[in-house]
Amino acid sequence: MKVTETDRIEIREFCEVDTGNLAIVFSDPDVMHYSSHGVRNKQQIKDFIQQCQQNYRSDNFGQWGLFHKHSGEFLGVAGLNRSTVSERELIHISYRLAKPCQGKGYALEAVRGILSHARKNLGFSLMHAMIDPGNTSSRKLAHRAGFRVISKCTFKGSELNLYRLTLDNRDGVTPSLMEVDRT
Repeated sequence: MKVTETDRIEIREFCEVDTGNLAIVFSDPDVMHYSSHGVRNKQQIKDFIQQCQQNYRSDNFGQWGLFHKHSGEFLGVAGLNRSTVSERELIHISYRLAKPCQGKGYALEAVRGILSHARKNLGFSLMHAMIDPGNTSSRKLAHRAGFRVISKCTFKGSELNLYRLTLDNRDGVTPSLMEVDRT
């Protein structure tokens, strides 16, 4: 089922037939280098799809497939996650693109589309991202999307930078002016 779209990308829910598509991303050690899950095998990918489907039903969001709108080419995976960080529940965005699709602006376009969907259709006013300090590409993308670092956090045993973005009530997103989260 289609969730939303951008100029070049259709963002849709995963289903069982997407196992092969996800293997392109999830079995690539370079793409998965900064993932808290690491490389996944076929069974783990099937389990991931089942978890996504459960999240669609319970939360109305999760990880979605990114597909080129005109060619149908699988580009990657991106979406929203609910996690507990420092004893607070956060909604955070994540994204991974297949290696041949990196560096073409798809990740930023997908992130902006998902943020717009999160604000307009899911009612979120705040979004987070958790990024390994060594992941320069992700850090730059988050900054271009308007996210700002607010603190460090530990997530699944990794020290990460926690980013925040206030979602605007108009047509886009506005970077959060608060640089330090004191809650």
